[in-house]
Amino acid sequence: MKKEQKRHIQKQEKKRVYVWLTIEEFDHLNANVKKSGLRREPYLRALIEGRDVREAPTQEWIKLIGLLSGIGNNLNQLARHAHYTGQMNTEKINEALKEIRAIFDHVKQW
Repeated sequence: MKKEQKRHIQKQEKKRVYVWLTIEEFDHLNANVKKSGLRREPYLRALIEGRDVREAPTQEWIKLIGLLSGIGNNLNQLARHAHYTGQMNTEKINEALKEIRAIFDHVKQW
């Protein structure tokens, strides 16, 4: 959401909504809020606005994304080096491919 939109929303008159939930509904709501990583109010606003609320990524998922990003950067540097020198370092390329395959196999298990 852009800053201008946030300012506009903050200036709008706000209304409070009270909702009665069963214990099961309340527990279900809180479980979904916890999975999303949001607080309850932003979670409910996102649902009201029709936005897709997803689970927050796990630490392991964030770590995998970081590893893939690093491997991608390494491959990009190898490609740039090969372009400028006309020589490819196949050993480093094969090493990067092994890392990618290992991560891919790990992700497939989920």
